[in-house]
Amino acid sequence: MRITAVEGFDLSCPLDRSFGWSQGWVSTRDVGVVKITTDEGLVGWGEGSAAVEHLAQHLIGENPMDRAGLWERCFHSLYNANNFVGFGGSALSAVDIALWDLAGKASGLPVCELLGGRVRSRVAVYATGLYYTEGEFPDRLLDEARGYVDAGFSGMKTKVGGLSLEDDVRRVAAIREAIGPEVKLMVDANHAYSASTASRMGRWLADLDVFWFEEP
Repeated sequence: MRITAVEGFDLSCPLDRSFGWSQGWVSTRDVGVVKITTDEGLVGWGEGSAAVEHLAQHLIGENPMDRAGLWERCFHSLYNANNFVGFGGSALSAVDIALWDLAGKASGLPVCELLGGRVRSRVAVYATGLYYTEGEFPDRLLDEARGYVDAGFSGMKTKVGGLSLEDDVRRVAAIREAIGPEVKLMVDANHAYSASTASRMGRWLADLDVFWFEEP
């Protein structure tokens, strides 16, 4: 089995309502996907940057089952071009995922079995949402939070870092009150704070029983 084609696709979906986070506002959801096709008709898909043109030259004609060797070759090519971080690293991730997808299809096994076997039959999930939106506070924000609880989620994550510390704490406190003490509440600042500001924010969040404070 040999790789015959490597294609990248940029996908974009407009949102019904724009939302904000600490680094700005978003009006579309964008993602890149990679499609790797073999001479046996099997196709593998990976998600990441679709900027794969630089990597395709190292993949065409190669055995897709040689995942480690192909990863190493692609990594060194990106590293030597000073392009491993950002889009380059994301593109390599997409290729790696697509190669694992192909390996699973070729062997007729779920990828988890190729990685050593499943260690659990269930995985806990939480709802990610509660972004900043225009005119959200308090009614629409808290209705969204209660909706996650009603849907059966035992945890949810909201954003901080886009408002003043005081306003963000007021926002998180309102969510905590709306969902009650039994539901896990996490926050994500998306690297908005300095070390001293993050420390100050963390102390306030601890009083609200925040389960984790992500990427301060």
